Amino acid sequence: MAPSRPSRANINAWSRQWHVAEEFEHCATCHKAFKAVSGNYFVRLAGLAYSFWHIHMLFDLATRIVLEVYRADMAPAERRASIKREKRLARRQLGICCPNAAACDALI
Repeated sequence: MAPSRPSRANINAWSRQWHVAEEFEHCATCHKAFKAVSGNYFVRLAGLAYSFWHIHMLFDLATRIVLEVYRADMAPAERRASIKREKRLARRQLGICCPNAAACDALI
């Protein structure tokens, strides 16, 4: 009999386990480095807030660039419909994060 080849499901399961192990290692390394540098809980919170802000700004920039290219060849009616869909999606996403609908509308 020929030796059996590993199935795709087994390879995918192994790669997920490997990824989880690497993420755990990264987390442990970052925690050790943070403890060695500062260990201050408020510095940690400030770093978290900054990283959320920074990532949000990068995602926002990428979204604007992609939508600008995507909408370049659209007819005016298609462009208006696309902008309307984008605003509706943003309102729905904010509704998940922001329980006060009036405050969410002010952000858009």
